[in-house]
Amino acid sequence: MLFQSLSNLIENAARYSVEGGRIELAAEGTGARVRLHVLDEGPPIPAAEAPHVFEKFYRGAAAPASGAGTGLGLAIVRAMVELCGGRVGLTASGRGNDFQIDLPAAAAPRP
Repeated sequence: MLFQSLSNLIENAARYSVEGGRIELAAEGTGARVRLHVLDEGPPIPAAEAPHVFEKFYRGAAAPASGAGTGLGLAIVRAMVELCGGRVGLTASGRGNDFQIDLPAAAAPRP
């Protein structure tokens, strides 16, 4: 499920990024949690839309008029991440968007 969640976020970033824009992946650990980032250089998602992007069938104002996508991709990401005990988030800036997946860290296997 984690791989599919990341794949959906990367595909979404590629769809909305500017031509030639970069998509970056990053990870950080905070003790009992792990946070994964998918950063894009697309148009920043407006603050008024940010709380809704993970809702089913939500398509923001910047969504292509061609009808590409169903508005389910980010809702599926949220559902899969929550099934794993995690949370999703979004931070937009003048540079683009930072989608985060926050998960509980797995315990190290015992010998």
